[in-house]
Amino acid sequence: MSLPKTMSNSPLLTTITHWFRQLFFKTPDVPFGILAALCVIGLFIFNPQVFIKENYIIYDAMQPLRKGNQQAPVNLPVIVDMDRATSNAFGQPLPRYVIADIISRLASSGVAAIGVDINLSSPDVSSPAAVHRALQRNRGINVSFAGIPDDLGDYDLYLARLVARTPSVLAAYAERGTGRILSDVQGRPVNVIVNNANANPDWLNIISKRTGIIFPIAGLAEGNPVGLVDFRADRDGIVRRVPLLVTSNGKLYPMLAIRTLMLAEKTDDLVLDIGPDGLESVSVGKYVIPLGRRGNIRFPFTPGKNNFDRVSALDVIEDKVPKDMLEGRTVFIGSLSMMGINRVTKPSDVFYSTTELHAATIDAIMSQSRIRAPKNAFTIQILLILSSAALMLFIRRRFGFTVYVISTFCVAALALVPFCILFAYGLFLTPIWLALTLLLMLLVNACVSSVRNIYERNAIYRMFSKYVSSDVVKNLVSSGSYHMEGKEENLSIMFVDICRFVSISETMRPNDVVNLLNSFFTFTTDLVKKYNGTIDKFIGDAMLAFWNAPVATDNHQQLAVMTALDIQRDIALLNKNIESDFGVKLDISIAVHSAPAFVGNIGSKHLVNYTIIGDSVNFTSRMQSMYKMYGVRILVSESVFAALQGDDFYFQYLDNIKAFGKKESTKVYTVMYKQDAETMIAELDKYDHAIKLYQSMNFELALREFKELLGVRPDSTLYNLYVSRAEQLIANPPGDDWRDCFSFLDK
Repeated sequence: MSLPKTMSNSPLLTTITHWFRQLFFKTPDVPFGILAALCVIGLFIFNPQVFIKENYIIYDAMQPLRKGNQQAPVNLPVIVDMDRATSNAFGQPLPRYVIADIISRLASSGVAAIGVDINLSSPDVSSPAAVHRALQRNRGINVSFAGIPDDLGDYDLYLARLVARTPSVLAAYAERGTGRILSDVQGRPVNVIVNNANANPDWLNIISKRTGIIFPIAGLAEGNPVGLVDFRADRDGIVRRVPLLVTSNGKLYPMLAIRTLMLAEKTDDLVLDIGPDGLESVSVGKYVIPLGRRGNIRFPFTPGKNNFDRVSALDVIEDKVPKDMLEGRTVFIGSLSMMGINRVTKPSDVFYSTTELHAATIDAIMSQSRIRAPKNAFTIQILLILSSAALMLFIRRRFGFTVYVISTFCVAALALVPFCILFAYGLFLTPIWLALTLLLMLLVNACVSSVRNIYERNAIYRMFSKYVSSDVVKNLVSSGSYHMEGKEENLSIMFVDICRFVSISETMRPNDVVNLLNSFFTFTTDLVKKYNGTIDKFIGDAMLAFWNAPVATDNHQQLAVMTALDIQRDIALLNKNIESDFGVKLDISIAVHSAPAFVGNIGSKHLVNYTIIGDSVNFTSRMQSMYKMYGVRILVSESVFAALQGDDFYFQYLDNIKAFGKKESTKVYTVMYKQDAETMIAELDKYDHAIKLYQSMNFELALREFKELLGVRPDSTLYNLYVSRAEQLIANPPGDDWRDCFSFLDK
């Protein structure tokens, strides 16, 4: 389907098309860089599993950087371990009266609060009342116990009464998969105070949910504080986040650690602050605890930091623990020998029991060494991705690919510093998205640069394979020395022309003229390419070639002269074929000049040509047209002569000429190989002597010498020229300011 004519001619469509081409073909790194940044943003939003694992690794590696509060916290938790010695003394599981005795002795030591991390969801079957009921029910035996105090008849009731009189919190446990609360009595309620609930009315539904909770038996839970125990490891089996609050069936439940802290602070108030994203913090007494929106804090492990005071439960029962060790401190009762949860500090692979996790959580709150994400972390990450992409695109466009690669690693290294500083002060912002942006931008730009290099190399092949040899093109591509925009270079320039071509072409049919020129240009092109020259253009029956571009060549003057000599030498072989095919012979004139000229792509936006321009090109063309004046077929300039003195060439001086409009003159020569000059060395020496006489204004002696040379070679145009000039100067003697110089009369 084609666009309507009015639409296809629309200026807006033309502008959009032009912009699209400029964007994707002239600066492809920009759109592909933007696309890379958008891909990173998409990955950041959806956060695939592979990046979650990478974030775990980064979080673990940054743990030693954490500073926390520099002031040593007071009253850090103490752990009462239900160790093997206690089990050996009282059995396993411990009778509830033993747990009660431990709580009683801790309370009498003046502890601030006691967290009991023991599963009390089923009755104690070892108490006298439980044994009596079991024997009565199962065996029909009605037994009685003598000498047992009344309050020890039922161990559960004994423990419940003691918990009610002491600052103790019992543990409830998250039950997975049941979808119900496994108790009708859920402990003493917490007074939840919600600030700014309108900021996010759905805040409760955002908090982590549990399908079911196993509470202590009704006799223990009723009227007593209860805290939840539920630590969920990340997907690699390591605990990094601790929930302080969870919900189940639409109700809010505090964890055992924070419920114990509430008792230590002598408050039942739990103050929640809600923000636009949901829950932001919870306050317990004097402690304000920043939380994630799901009610979690990041678990702060530092090697060697969480070595809490640990005492055996048996030592507590036997009053072997000093009172001053316990007074005013928070205590957690539990077993350290049970299967624990893998500690986050990977090199040590230490296991923590849930009891130690409670203590570590209280430690983090009291010492203010908790770790949290900064506010607006999502927005910050998006801005970091976009700003880093923009910075790298600027560097790529301004300084090129090599500097871009170096800058990528420098920016990555420098950007890691603020992430580490933030983590040291308790703010975790993962650098993985910034690193991924830099990496993806680098890969995209490397691909774009590779494709661009391939495209430019192919363009160079297409552009230059017609003008220079394949070896030169390969060298050009591999060296990367070609400048598309062009520049001024010192070149050797050669014009090759067919003498009297107009008279030749008048006698031939047009197609024969074309075939003749094709044969001639094929012949000259092969020789130019043989000596690593570049064909500029064919101008009628003439050819323009140059050396030292696009590939630099140190001996470009020598190569140009050798090409000219080989053309004149081999034209006889070409003439045999031309005479056989077309009945004519070609006479060739060549000029070689070495001078600066501009070389590069010149033309319109639709068509360009790799060519040379400049005054030196015009001079070479005019010098070539002077071959008739001197009767030679190769003319070279003074600059070529100066570059090749002492080489395998013999230069015969022709004249000192000055181009139209120029102040300075230049000498011109003809050239031959030295071995060819040796066959006529006497004649050449005599000619040099005659030129020196002529230039020293000794015209009579010079005339005599030129006439003697003319006697040897009567058809010499050069000798006849100087005989004529000498005779004129003798007839009209010049002034003392005369100098040997011939001026062009045309441009």
